[in-house]
Amino acid sequence: MARLSLPHTCSTLVAAAALSACSGPGGLRGAPDIDSLTATEAAVRICSGTLSSEALVQAYLLRAKSRPELNAFVTLDETGALQAARAADQRRAGGGACLPLQGVPIVVKDNIQARGLPATAGTPALKNFVPTADAPVLQKLRDAGAIVLGKTNLHELAFGISGYNPAFNTGPQPGVRNAYDVTKMAGGSSAGMGRYPQAGIAPISHTRDTAGPMAVAMADVELLDRVVTGAPALLPADLKAVRLGVVPGFLANLDSDTRGAWETSLARLKAAGVTVVDVAMPQLAELNGKVGFPVALYEAYDDMVAYLARYNTGVSIRQMAASIASPDVKGTYDALVIPRKLPGPNGLVDAAPIYQAAMTVHRPALVKLYADTFAGQRLDALVFPTVPRTALPATPEASSLENFGLFIQNTDPGSNAGIPGIQLPMGLGASSRMPTGLELDGPAGSDRRLIAIGLALEKVLGRLPAAR
Repeated sequence: MARLSLPHTCSTLVAAAALSACSGPGGLRGAPDIDSLTATEAAVRICSGTLSSEALVQAYLLRAKSRPELNAFVTLDETGALQAARAADQRRAGGGACLPLQGVPIVVKDNIQARGLPATAGTPALKNFVPTADAPVLQKLRDAGAIVLGKTNLHELAFGISGYNPAFNTGPQPGVRNAYDVTKMAGGSSAGMGRYPQAGIAPISHTRDTAGPMAVAMADVELLDRVVTGAPALLPADLKAVRLGVVPGFLANLDSDTRGAWETSLARLKAAGVTVVDVAMPQLAELNGKVGFPVALYEAYDDMVAYLARYNTGVSIRQMAASIASPDVKGTYDALVIPRKLPGPNGLVDAAPIYQAAMTVHRPALVKLYADTFAGQRLDALVFPTVPRTALPATPEASSLENFGLFIQNTDPGSNAGIPGIQLPMGLGASSRMPTGLELDGPAGSDRRLIAIGLALEKVLGRLPAAR
């Protein structure tokens, strides 16, 4: 699945255009194989009249309801989605101008507000919070014709990497499950920094948070980003003009499947004409360590207090913390977020001075390190395996501090520096048959350039086979 990451991820909008090979009532000739259909293709077919939005939505609803064991949805809005699909079909039949996402279903991570649907952020205290308006980022997609199929599950409060959340489960086993192997975790946070409006989204850290699109294909990521930002359409980049850097530290701790996929993918990029150079960033790990936890854990308190009050949730931060269902998230809130503390060499210490140092000294140094590296090496981006290992078993241990640190080792520095990133699949691991990912982190403001590179790289790396 292609993803525009634009660093840390708190929230995600997903183009739901590759879920099932089914069709439902109202289908027209040539019912699609939606294991491979993209959102871009679906929009074209709906607007041309060769596919009805109702048939498409019916197919996705059927697939969603057929796999409750994945715990993928907190809310599935069957009635609302079908009503919207029929309205989209009526608009086309009436000769109305086609919209960019007319009749195309999307799903929305449940920390992004969607009018009339609960916005739980995956935590029990917010189960009855139903916003009356869409988050601005979602409103842009609705205005372009998108249909909200439902709200998807997440690591509680987006505060982790595993998606192992004991709350809001539809299947017999807890936690969001991987569609390729239901015994494995699906993953946690997913995208972001400042490119999209953050209003109406449950926060962790205003310095790091952003929404971001995920989709089955790069063309869909490009379309979603274009709809939200108003940017012009893109063509794929010329790979012979692309220069990528590899930092050795990002290749630490790789399992055999990830290393094999990485080496194969890097060879393919070079064969396609991409220039790849080794890059030294010796201060990266040290600087990143002085920014990540201090910023996220300190800002989490004030940002959540403001969110709960601004949107009239009727819940205080202490009430929310008291009912957190995930032991890892509750432990973090109780020990660090609520008391405004951070781990020190001899126990917990006041977080405020460490946060101030992170924001005034260490983060600017991290930003400069990236900027100097990109400029000095004339790089379009750094390239690396998104995470060092394939998905862990879906157990509470997946959310351990050790696993958290391991799985964010490559994505965290760019998130803390506020630079954009994009992630593409490298293929299924040779032994695990689980997805592996490749990420590009680029200079500040290079979001659309990264998407253009992603469009070209997808032709080299291919797309993942559908989960069965």
